[in-house]
Amino acid sequence: MFFYKKVSIFQSVHNFIVEEQWKKALEEIHTIKKEDLTIDEKYMSIILESYILNRLERFMDAFLLTKELLMKRERITNKLIILDALIVQAESFIHLERFTDGLSTIVQAEEMLPIITNLPLEKQAERQAYIILEKGLLSWKKGHIDEALEKLQESVQIYRGINHQIMKEKVFELIEEIKLYETAIKPMAVTIPKPKTKIIDSSTINNISGVGDIKAEILQKAGYHTIEEIASADPKELVSLKGFGPATATKVIKNAQELYKKMDSK
Repeated sequence: MFFYKKVSIFQSVHNFIVEEQWKKALEEIHTIKKEDLTIDEKYMSIILESYILNRLERFMDAFLLTKELLMKRERITNKLIILDALIVQAESFIHLERFTDGLSTIVQAEEMLPIITNLPLEKQAERQAYIILEKGLLSWKKGHIDEALEKLQESVQIYRGINHQIMKEKVFELIEEIKLYETAIKPMAVTIPKPKTKIIDSSTINNISGVGDIKAEILQKAGYHTIEEIASADPKELVSLKGFGPATATKVIKNAQELYKKMDSK
């Protein structure tokens, strides 16, 4: 992500972000916030923390941080701070399924971007690409798949133009995830051979990567008691369950299918 990677005090945080070590990044930002920071650095640390919390799926915590920051917007002279807070807050809104608020925040960010005249073109393009990415994410969450893919491809083109390899690959991964989710085949018999004599105990669903005790309980209450049942599930059905967004549903089903294949081959 683009946030303040050239601000020396945040370099260690940026390194953790690049490596996707989100918990370490959060610990590091908490340590930095205890230091004697300038007012802009304090604001930047809040935005970074909110961004990291979004990665940790702590969307409400992330939103509350940016909400508090944006309540001070009339006193913030650095308009880039406001823009970045809006961008991060929009992502929180989208994941919280507050789509109207998400769209409104995206529009505010879009309106601010061209008036920050002292922003280098590359940095402006980075933010523009991320705003478009958020538009794609919003469209996907609302079920407008073609529109989502179009926006994400547009974002990729901008990242490619400024040679931002990391974000370009991240958006490509999201595109593939959406395609996988949309083309998932429900009948498992088509893709996974059923066992002849083996019976799978319901407790083994905890062995599926990404399914802990809480998700296992949610799945079982919804009628998914075996790895086979989860592997053959339609991701659109899992999305209706608490804690299962499109990305999580797709990954859990994919992981269940891979685990089932391994068990069946033994």
